[in-house]
Amino acid sequence: MSETLRWWFLLSIVGAVMLPLCLAVFRRLPDRGYALSKTFGLLVLGYVFWLLNSIHLVPNTPLGIILALVPLVALSGWFASREVDDLLSWVREHWRYIAGVEALFFFVFIAADWLRATVGEIGGTEQPMDLMFVTAATRADNFPPKDPWLSGHTVAYYYFGYLLVAMMGQLASVPTDVAYNIGIGMVAALALMGGAGVVYNLVHMRESVMAPEAASAAADSVSKKENKSRRRRQAEGVAETSDGSGASLSFRGLSWKPPLFGLFGGLMLTVMGNLVYALVFASSYGIGGKGLYNWIDVDGLAADEGRHGRWYPAEFFQFFGSTRIYPLDDADFRVITEFPMFSYVLGDLHPHVMALPFVLMVVGLALTLFRSPEPLDVTFWLQRPLLLVASALLLGGLTFINTWDVATLAFVVTAAAFVSNFTRVRRVTADLFVQVVSFAAPLVLLAFIFYVPFIISISGNSQADSFNAVVTNDRITVAGSRPVHAFLFWGPLFAVVVPFVLSRLWVARKRITLQHAGMAFLPSLVVLLGWLMVFLFMLATDAPNLGANYGNLFDQVADRGSAWLTAIFVAACLAASLLAIWAELTSNEGREEREAPLFALTLAAIAFLLILGCEFFYVGDVFRSRMNTVFKLYYQAWALLAVSGGFGLYYLASRWRFSFPEERPFRVAWAALAAIMLLGAAAYPIGGTLNRARPYNDGGIITVGGQLHGLASKNPDELKAIDWLNDRSKGQDFVIAEAVGGDYTEAGRISMATGLPAILGWGGHEDQWRGGTAKARSGRFEDVNALYQNADANRVQQIVQKYGVTYVYVGPLESQTYQGVLTDFSRILGEPVFQSGLVSIYLAR
Repeated sequence: MSETLRWWFLLSIVGAVMLPLCLAVFRRLPDRGYALSKTFGLLVLGYVFWLLNSIHLVPNTPLGIILALVPLVALSGWFASREVDDLLSWVREHWRYIAGVEALFFFVFIAADWLRATVGEIGGTEQPMDLMFVTAATRADNFPPKDPWLSGHTVAYYYFGYLLVAMMGQLASVPTDVAYNIGIGMVAALALMGGAGVVYNLVHMRESVMAPEAASAAADSVSKKENKSRRRRQAEGVAETSDGSGASLSFRGLSWKPPLFGLFGGLMLTVMGNLVYALVFASSYGIGGKGLYNWIDVDGLAADEGRHGRWYPAEFFQFFGSTRIYPLDDADFRVITEFPMFSYVLGDLHPHVMALPFVLMVVGLALTLFRSPEPLDVTFWLQRPLLLVASALLLGGLTFINTWDVATLAFVVTAAAFVSNFTRVRRVTADLFVQVVSFAAPLVLLAFIFYVPFIISISGNSQADSFNAVVTNDRITVAGSRPVHAFLFWGPLFAVVVPFVLSRLWVARKRITLQHAGMAFLPSLVVLLGWLMVFLFMLATDAPNLGANYGNLFDQVADRGSAWLTAIFVAACLAASLLAIWAELTSNEGREEREAPLFALTLAAIAFLLILGCEFFYVGDVFRSRMNTVFKLYYQAWALLAVSGGFGLYYLASRWRFSFPEERPFRVAWAALAAIMLLGAAAYPIGGTLNRARPYNDGGIITVGGQLHGLASKNPDELKAIDWLNDRSKGQDFVIAEAVGGDYTEAGRISMATGLPAILGWGGHEDQWRGGTAKARSGRFEDVNALYQNADANRVQQIVQKYGVTYVYVGPLESQTYQGVLTDFSRILGEPVFQSGLVSIYLAR
């Protein structure tokens, strides 16, 4: 736990150092971005460190990181000196909020690392890959790091998230396998704080506007009440205005609603699960028969799930099935439907997981820009060049952390600018589009320029090769999503967001015509027509991604079956969101009254568009299906819906106003539905966490005696060999040879743990990262096998020289893989330079 406390302290220092800059960038938010300050500081420090190291100005060491911090301290100090009185005043007024944010972050960070420690072993799934990137970023002399799984090449993947974890690990002086596990806890805590912070600001914006309205109502009420009632309110501590109206009553509510619903938003984002695990619980208690679960058809879900004497489902890895909901092909292969809580429970430190706090920070950036009292155009940037630099740095960072996110979040910022500018002109004009384009273009261009070194380093390595229509063919038997599957995944978020959208529509119902409704469905129609055109183009060009046995257009329409209902429902949600946005934009209310609902509705509309898009399109890659597209875009949509839903929950619980006789039953029905959905979603963080930790539990209860050292359970002889290699190598200068094998195996384990380049690690993943076209690994698998299989001296020397091998590693895996044919390296290379048990290391040159 001392490593975690040290990490938390240093991250807090980084956030505090960068706080003046963060408060300046997010100055138009009620909390001025305080909840985002640690994420902000981490990204800016990481960027400066990466850039200075890439041009060989600072070393990749703790000293180099501190040197990178020096100019940021100076810049932040300059900002603080300019506005010292304002900053001190803000801190004095908001010290309770600051203390609450710090306490919440500390608790979540410690709790997340404690839970991670129960399953701290790094192995299985793609955790070896993630650890490999962390060790590479830690050991590299300069960025980009050399690829530990493909000697002679640099990393061809978005590695900034790994670099940030490695950077904090170096500052905290923890081993890379410990940094990996603490990094998961850090990402979870930052994501929860980001979601909570954005929702807090939205609720605060709405409450601060509604408070005077409530105060006016209170004043009218007071004038009609007896003095006894007035004295009762005074006894309750409600301060009165000079006219004795008690108008400050509503401001008392302002103190608890924003943090409460902000917390709800953060929990919906990072802790809530989907509804699959509620069915797992039901099955484990004998609810439902075989026919029901066969019809539902979720991976790993069947009747009579086992509990093995425990109160929660205890089948090994049962928590995994919640992210394999949509079937994809005849081999029961599934689309990946991942969500944040699963990511933290599983423990894969993937880019899309590490990007989540930074995605939320850009959402916060969009909100602070959205609140600008001036039009958002190129003049806005010309008057605020430093804000442009900071905004581009934050947006462009997503390119480097998880490239999939940058397009969506650039669209979020642009949409926020469009809506913000529309509130001023209140009509669509050519000037409006010119304004928005002139605002977005410099931001996107500068975001690209800031990260050019990274973009150049991976140019030509992208696995994305086309834009395709989702169709049935020889690989895909379910083109779209069945309604039951969509409900199981999106039900809890839809139960909050959709009623919020409808409630705002109801307020404007008298101004909505059939023409407006038809216009709102146009984007969905464009999606459908786009699918038709892309499919026909694929037919005409005999596109490789089309596969075989796809039939004709009528076959495709028929093959979707009930998936059309899913598409229609999501299209209706998108249309309703757009109608609600239009209603807000054309409302007679003041701009301030509409800001929070408008922004929440904009996020909801973008999320629905992402979900609908996944029904009809996918980005072509080595998987040749929509698996990866759903995986990436659902994660983005989940984040946007959680933020919108956090505000929606506040609105429906405290500000929902209808004017029809059946209002109360309608409100009760919604509350019951939402409660059921959210309780069902709570089954995953409880049961899924316990299920994941079950093999490591004592009697089914998570124990405190966890292990943050992810490699602690490895072979002791191999751990000694890893330490020996680490002690003798500087940077990534050495190349090692170790056994090769398939992906998701022990292959590449030594290069993973040391960051030293090996001839080959997971070849299939190298193909994914490099697009499968460069064939950079061609012949390597065969060469390594030849090296270890009864090779003569000439063949050994030939392979050693070809790849520049420094050490040949022989351990239990090599002995097992090449059993009976293992080369006698002692005869060819001499006695091992390291020997411990079953492990021998030979100097090759």
